[in-house]
Amino acid sequence: MQLHEREVTLKLNSRPLRLVYLVRNREDLINAVTLYTHVWGGAANPVLPIPENETEVDTFKLVLQWIDPDYIFVPREGISSDVDKVLEELPALKRPISNQEIQRHINGSNSDLLLLSNGTLSHMGFILPYIYPNLLNESGIRLIKPSGSFSFEIALQTGVSTQFYQDYLVGHLAAKVFSTPHTVEELIKVSLLTARLQSPVWLTMQRTTRRCDSLNHYIMETNDEETLCLFLDDGKDIGIATAFWNCRWLFPHNKLFLPREAFLKDIESHVSLIVEFMHSIRALFVTTPIAREDALTLCNILKHAFAAAGREILVKVTYRDFHFDAIPGTTSSGETLNFTRLITPDDSVRFEPPVPIGHEKTEFTFGYNAEVKLVSGRQLSMPSTQASSVLLTNELWRIEFAESNKDNLGELWLRQDLTVRAAAKGVTGTALSGRECRFYIHLDNIVITRQLKDAGFEVRPNKHTRYAQGCIKRFGGFNNVINLINKQGADIIAALVTHKAEQGGLYRENLKSFLNKQRGLSQKEADNVLTQKLPLLLENGLVRRGYSLCCPTCNLTDWYSLEEVREFIACRGCAENFQLPLHGLQFTYKPNELAARLVKEGGLAVLMTAALFNQIPRSGFIQFGGELLRLGEKTNFAEVDLFWLTGNAFIIAECKSYNNIDQQGIVEITDSLEKTLNVATLVDAQVVVLGVVTNSSNLSELFAVVADAAQKSKERGIGVHLALNGKLHLWGSVDGIEPWKVRLEELQVDSSPPEEEWSVGESPKSYGFGGLIESFDKNVLRRWEQELCKGT
Repeated sequence: MQLHEREVTLKLNSRPLRLVYLVRNREDLINAVTLYTHVWGGAANPVLPIPENETEVDTFKLVLQWIDPDYIFVPREGISSDVDKVLEELPALKRPISNQEIQRHINGSNSDLLLLSNGTLSHMGFILPYIYPNLLNESGIRLIKPSGSFSFEIALQTGVSTQFYQDYLVGHLAAKVFSTPHTVEELIKVSLLTARLQSPVWLTMQRTTRRCDSLNHYIMETNDEETLCLFLDDGKDIGIATAFWNCRWLFPHNKLFLPREAFLKDIESHVSLIVEFMHSIRALFVTTPIAREDALTLCNILKHAFAAAGREILVKVTYRDFHFDAIPGTTSSGETLNFTRLITPDDSVRFEPPVPIGHEKTEFTFGYNAEVKLVSGRQLSMPSTQASSVLLTNELWRIEFAESNKDNLGELWLRQDLTVRAAAKGVTGTALSGRECRFYIHLDNIVITRQLKDAGFEVRPNKHTRYAQGCIKRFGGFNNVINLINKQGADIIAALVTHKAEQGGLYRENLKSFLNKQRGLSQKEADNVLTQKLPLLLENGLVRRGYSLCCPTCNLTDWYSLEEVREFIACRGCAENFQLPLHGLQFTYKPNELAARLVKEGGLAVLMTAALFNQIPRSGFIQFGGELLRLGEKTNFAEVDLFWLTGNAFIIAECKSYNNIDQQGIVEITDSLEKTLNVATLVDAQVVVLGVVTNSSNLSELFAVVADAAQKSKERGIGVHLALNGKLHLWGSVDGIEPWKVRLEELQVDSSPPEEEWSVGESPKSYGFGGLIESFDKNVLRRWEQELCKGT
């Protein structure tokens, strides 16, 4: 945030809490499912196995980062130090949990609800009466008590509810009870039916909207009406069970969890049941822990079994590396509100999210998402880290008191109430009915100073950045200056800071010629730029207007500003007065002293690079840099001219101004780039930008230097780019791009590991996706329902 930005626009909606439950074994998994069955939004909340090795820890961390939970439920014992370290680094709140606490919560007494840092976890037993205030005659809700040989499979597919809760569903919502399956055939029927009908676990998604964050290949393959997804359990691997739970929340209608050995024992009859129900099935997607050779055999067995049942289908088997599979997405509830809020004197934005149904006048904690735009049009974009959460949740004085351990209170100075985290386009957090929510937007320099401080560094201005900061102070803020120098405004200033301009200023035609020859603009484009930008530069004093006049007595030609011009002018040479000529006077233009120094000392390059950053979509926080020092030291070890912090990247820039780039300049640039890359490694920056302003026409060596550095730095995970005269040359490319056409992701090195293929078989080339057709037989559904409801 800049000083003048005192208003924000919010796009706000409420949502269920985002929870993650960590499990060590199948008993923990059933505890998680039991809890989620009774919590609003529970079916969409992931369950993750606790990682067992270093590779799994890395994957586990990545998955938690994109899930971005409000709370992580952890066992009270059995967490390794590596896992605990990951959890401590995340902005999510960690909540130890036990089976006894879960049992007290699900029993439904107000006094026994699971306590969170603020409020309690919700309970569907209190929410459903608000959604269904009247008795129902038919609801499509089907219950199965998880007991017998297939209790684990039934629990995962329909949830685990208390007898009291089941009695309520039967008595008030006309739920029907299926008989407990005792054979695989009955299990398949029950599984296919409950995937299409309502079950206790899917009641938790009432009054919510589900949305995936991106359509990847896996989602396209598995969320197709004519594809059946089978998760075949080996009875041991917990990962197959968590993968099933985490991958079906978005589109549950075609996903079943079955015991592998029992399913394959009489495969022909089991496949016949599937074909009878899903008459238009065209593909089977199987996930099961198995060796590759066995997966190939399984593919053939299934294809032949379906062919024998009259369906030629495609079969694909994923046989490993699925333990942390999950569908990335979000849930929301109710209408999205759009409104503006003034930023209060303490730099906070205050609001009350809409309260979800059943949460009124309760202590049930719920969540919210808020897209945030500043008055300048900038999107609030911060990395989703613990440090960002502290900044968003607290006033600056609280943070400083906590760090200095004032009165020995340490972190007790920080707000202990509803926490806020950075999200992709703004903020996300937790809320309570009747409680005001708030988040703090600090100035850009404060946010980035904290980022550097966390890395063990501080920065003090150098001569480049002092002039840039002085320009911003003088002309009313960052955005005003950026608007002045954007769209070739900086080029006009650069043209004026030449030897000829210093003597007598430049005529309009001289400026047009510069823009044409040095910046590649057509005569018409150059004329338009001057028409638009010159008045603004004159108005703000960066450029002055006057006349180049020659004294008839001593022949001294000198420049006189408009303020000095009178009918008679005193010559600065011989001191004689001379009269203005009657004909041929044309305005010439010169930069003021600040603008001239801005160019000569490199400040214009800094401003132009900042302006370029500001034009890239989802621009974040920008701070002018300077000399970089380690905390507690007095001598700098490097210089960085510009810092740019966004939600997904920390970017640093080194800026240079040259009238012409000679061989010495190339050597300087090469050395400077290498030093800046070393700094990037120290401060954990993902991108380095070399910002250059120059009038050179031959830039082949400059492009080569940047391209070479970009290629080498990819191994370090750092993207390197050239910002040249207001255009961005990605990876040192000769072709420049307007910054507004660039996506932030294009600046970064793709650090995601190459995806290994742990699947065999084939899947369809195109998909129906999510409910465009009904691929099941309704008559079969009704007949099976009647069979399974008998005797209950």
